Amino acid sequence: MMNPNPNPNPNPNPSLSVTRRTLIQGAAWTVPAIALASAAPSLAASQCISEASTSTLAADFIRIGSRSAYFRWRNVFQAGDELRLNVTSEKLSTGDGSIDVGNLQLETAPAGLTYGLVPGASSALNLAVNIGADTFQSRHAFSFSYASDGSTFVPYAGVQGASFTIVDIDGKYVLSGGVNTGVERILFESGASGTIVDPDYLKGTGIAGSPWSRRDPSTPNLPNLDTFQSSAGNVDAVATASSWVLRYNGINPPAPQIFNIWITPIAFTAVNPAGC
Repeated sequence: MMNPNPNPNPNPNPSLSVTRRTLIQGAAWTVPAIALASAAPSLAASQCISEASTSTLAADFIRIGSRSAYFRWRNVFQAGDELRLNVTSEKLSTGDGSIDVGNLQLETAPAGLTYGLVPGASSALNLAVNIGADTFQSRHAFSFSYASDGSTFVPYAGVQGASFTIVDIDGKYVLSGGVNTGVERILFESGASGTIVDPDYLKGTGIAGSPWSRRDPSTPNLPNLDTFQSSAGNVDAVATASSWVLRYNGINPPAPQIFNIWITPIAFTAVNPAGC
């Protein structure tokens, strides 16, 4: 989605931010930290938890900057442990365009609304890029790590069935022949796949050579969708591994500007690496 605000960063100190769910939105954040395992250390210490189902709604969010952030769960399988979902962003193309300063913000929808009309998506992770006159390419990597002692982290491959929605793929790119199509080109480089919600608006399969983008002509015939009132630019995604890489590319908008897509809360099941 095109962002008309040249600096959409809602945080006055974007270099580092910690979001506590229970402080942001009250009852909307009352999802238990781990659905199958109490967050209380006494319970985690008294029994072996073989697996736990949760989502990023139940995590703390720590934003290190526009290129790095992570979600954090504590006391997942035992007292004092910590599970993280790490997110990093990097620019791949050599021309103009950049990762925007507002990238990797965890944003909250207006009261009563959700991102892309997705049930329960009262928050979403903002991926924001500046797309200029050249073809732009960026990579956004998601990977889990785990520390049984809360401090010594190792890569974690025990995530199953991670699912989320990519919201608001749209834009307008004017070709030399006067035909309009989408600026934003979204695909998975590895670890996940997705399904278009509205094939009248989007096209593509989400792989190299066939990214998801706005159809020409699209229905509705809008270059910029309402993030909170339309699901036309949505792709429902499922991870096939415990890490995945999303490519956020773009091609020559009418003028250089900031574009955004959003990642809705990520739900998954985590398996105890120590077993039970």
